[in-house]
Amino acid sequence: MSRQEQDAEQFVPLVSYLANAISGTDDIVNVEIDSEDDEFEYKVFVEKDALGSLIGKKGRTVKSVRSLVAALASTHRLAIDLDIYEKAQTNETQKEVEDQHTTEGAALEVSEEQ
Repeated sequence: MSRQEQDAEQFVPLVSYLANAISGTDDIVNVEIDSEDDEFEYKVFVEKDALGSLIGKKGRTVKSVRSLVAALASTHRLAIDLDIYEKAQTNETQKEVEDQHTTEGAALEVSEEQ
C-alpha cells in the first residue's frame, strides 16, 4: 500500500463519522474508496431514509462535507471526490446501484444541456 493510499484510508472514519452525525443515526453508513491514478473517490452508501438529510437542501450539506474532507485531504496532497449512493437492497448489488447512479447522472447532464 502506497503512502497516498494510507493517507486516503485515514479519512474513512472521518467521512463515516460525519455522515452518521448528519443523518442522526449510527452504523447506517458504509464508506468505500476507489483510486484511479492519484485521485481517490470516497463512495458513501447510506440508507434511503438518511439520503435526504445527508444531501441537504439544494445539496448544501453534502457540498459542505465535500469541502471539509477535501480541505483536510489537501494537507496530505490528496485529490479526492465524495459521492453518495443509496444502499443496495438485498436483491441488488452495490455495483448495480453505482451503475444506475452513473446512468441517471448522465441523463441529468444531457437534459440540463437542452
